[in-house]
Amino acid sequence: MSHHLSMPWAPTCDNAPGAKPRVLRLSRSTGLPMTIPSDPSADETIREGTRLLTASSESDSAPELHSTDVSQRDSDAILSPGHHSSLRSRLVLALAGIFVIFLGVDEMIRFTVITPEFLNLERTSAVRDTHRVMAALNAEIENLAHDASNIAQTTLKENQTSIWDTQFGENIHWTAYRDGNEPWRWDARHSSVTDASTSGQPTSELRNMIETLASDPTNQQISGMTSESEGRIYLFAGTRIPGGASRLDGDGQPGFYVIGRRLGDELINTLRRRTDVEFSLDHLHAARLATAEESEKGLQLDDTDDATLMVRAPLCNPNGEPLATLTVKLDREITQRSHHATSAARYLSICIVTAVLLIMLLLLQRLVIGRVAAIRQHTNRIAAEGLDVPALELEGSDEIGQLAQAFDRMKIHLGETQSRLAQASHAAGMNKVADTVIHNVGNVLTNVNSLIETASKRVSGLRIKPLDKLADRLTMAQDDPALAQATPAYLKRLSGELQNDQCELFALLNTLNENIQHIHQVIRDQRRHTTTKINRENVSIVSLLDEAIRCCESSFEKDEITISIINRIDAIVSTDRSQLLQILINIIGNARDAIRRVETLEPTLRIDLIQTVHSVHVRFHDNGCGMTPEILQRVFDAHFTTREGGTGLGLHYCAITIKRLGGEIRAESRGLGQGSTFTIEVPLAHPTGQPTRISPLNATKASLAGLVDQADASIKTCDETI
Repeated sequence: MSHHLSMPWAPTCDNAPGAKPRVLRLSRSTGLPMTIPSDPSADETIREGTRLLTASSESDSAPELHSTDVSQRDSDAILSPGHHSSLRSRLVLALAGIFVIFLGVDEMIRFTVITPEFLNLERTSAVRDTHRVMAALNAEIENLAHDASNIAQTTLKENQTSIWDTQFGENIHWTAYRDGNEPWRWDARHSSVTDASTSGQPTSELRNMIETLASDPTNQQISGMTSESEGRIYLFAGTRIPGGASRLDGDGQPGFYVIGRRLGDELINTLRRRTDVEFSLDHLHAARLATAEESEKGLQLDDTDDATLMVRAPLCNPNGEPLATLTVKLDREITQRSHHATSAARYLSICIVTAVLLIMLLLLQRLVIGRVAAIRQHTNRIAAEGLDVPALELEGSDEIGQLAQAFDRMKIHLGETQSRLAQASHAAGMNKVADTVIHNVGNVLTNVNSLIETASKRVSGLRIKPLDKLADRLTMAQDDPALAQATPAYLKRLSGELQNDQCELFALLNTLNENIQHIHQVIRDQRRHTTTKINRENVSIVSLLDEAIRCCESSFEKDEITISIINRIDAIVSTDRSQLLQILINIIGNARDAIRRVETLEPTLRIDLIQTVHSVHVRFHDNGCGMTPEILQRVFDAHFTTREGGTGLGLHYCAITIKRLGGEIRAESRGLGQGSTFTIEVPLAHPTGQPTRISPLNATKASLAGLVDQADASIKTCDETI
């Protein structure tokens, strides 16, 4: 059996690593509740037109200009976004993100695909070189086996005792020969194969190995590798002597012939030149593999050095015992060249991708960003100049071009809608003026009716019949001294009672006159709305509140409702007296209606006055029916009412007017049956006391003066009739 070097297993390569009340507050900037009413769209269109018509007539010039500036700034803020949110910056960020993703994918491919492949290629090349060296060693052993067979067949047959003169002498360092039962005869050409103490005798390691292998009768040939204790390694090969069996007796051993060659520097250099591989041999005691168990692991690769890749393979004798370690060194040229190649490819790819992204950015700037910017500028121009600007001319029929065309169509349609809305606003405004006048006058006429009823009762209760009876008795009994004596005292008392009745009637007529004058003032105020003037004056809030209570006192007495003022502070406010009086009357009237809807033991309206640094707060708290959150959200909307027969204009008029006067109004309620609280805020008097003027109305609002004049004439006729 021939024992050659075993071919070790190729290594596997790992990849490289890698509960409070709800409050509705009226905004000063808009004068409307900060909620969206749920009215139908048609009604909302009319109401919006009415609001556009009346709200502009109920705001002075400074707030109007301020609102325009705010709207312009809001439009600019929407249409001209900052650099951080512009389309251009977002596209740049998107392209930068694509570039970063490309770099990440490139690095991932480089570290997970390219680099491991080159590393595997390098390791495969190193293993291939190792196999080449081991194949060369096996070839040398086979050559020795061939030489041993030739020598045994030629030289020994001719009974030559020395082989050094043969053609094989240069490659053979020792021989071992045994014929039958004769002892082994060892011949060494170099003394290095013998111990220093015994000249010409082989070392024990050589003898034991060769004799053990040759003694096995099943081995016709032996070959392999062995070593001395001093670390010298030898290649050997042996064969059974031809015809040796004929000279054997029954107990004899077969003849055997073995030759060996030292694996020294000369042979190693020869193998290096033959295989073109740089390698070295380390004896087991000096090898890096310290134990036999480690040597049995097969090939081991060491790639810790960036410049050199080393492969270690164990060299074993025919018994499988490790003798030495074969170390193959390979320059890591493949890895270095792969690094240079991948780096150059990466830099070239970065340059190409950067150029492509810049070209894409320029194309997007020309085809998208520039055209979108043109649409934005056109939108800003419409916001600044109105719908009369020329149409947007944008080249191209793609999506952006179609967007520009659709924008122009929308502008035309919006202009037509605006025109129709102006006409609807004009008609709705005229209707609202009439409704407002009728509503405000109706509130006062209710009080007038109550005063007339009270005055009629007082007149019917005057003591007229006693005077008629006294005149009849004086006529019939002219000579009655007792009657003549009692008559002056009786007349005196009767005169006092009539005088009291006169004072009461005078007070009622005075209150009636105040209500009639207030009706005239409502008409004058409505006419003044069309001339856009507010007559501000310094007014005592308490006296104005007392006047409003007197106007409604008869109605409250009739319904047995208690009204009281808490904390009567003497605060002077700067306001339009008539308009603020109408606001107070409307709020007090609404409180009366709310109290009448529920049955309570003590129907009460409590009015609180609270003075702050800049204003006076007037709080009206009633214990009436209260409001739900849904009603509370719409309580100031035009034409919204929960009262049967109501118009829904009273609180809306209060909201609009208090805003014009520079104040604020809000409503609070804890729910149905919990009462309601309305609070108005009126600014304190300014030191100058100068009236504030507001911007003039347009021609449409001025046309309403005729309707107001007709209503004024009707009220005057009613006044004369009364």
